[in-house]
Amino acid sequence: MVSFGLVSSLFDFVTFAGLALLIKAAPATFQTAWFVESLLTELAIVLIVRTRSCFWRSKPSRLLSFLTVATAVLAIAIPYAPFAGYFGLVPLPWPIMTGLLLITVLYLMASEITKHWFLRWDNRTLGRSYSRAKKK
Repeated sequence: MVSFGLVSSLFDFVTFAGLALLIKAAPATFQTAWFVESLLTELAIVLIVRTRSCFWRSKPSRLLSFLTVATAVLAIAIPYAPFAGYFGLVPLPWPIMTGLLLITVLYLMASEITKHWFLRWDNRTLGRSYSRAKKK
């Protein structure tokens, strides 16, 4: 989990830097973008860690697929809803939304690579432990 935490933190810093330094987002825009990006990346990581194989090869259940897509659509749509202001959310310009989607896709790819690296490392470590236990 340390490896996934480091990947997540790296992408948090990328998001913060993009919003604060590149775009110079106003506080409400920053908070809205952070809400959307956080929710999208959490949905992505659920799809990644639920299987040992590549996430696109292991089909999730219909319920998980439906709930994931519905939550992602809501996360993107809520800032544009009439009640968004009650939560301090503002509509995001499409360049910012596009950037958030790009960051989410890159996060998904980095997490998938990290998962495969971790599983190879874990298999080697467990394989050695299993061999030692068998010899005793």
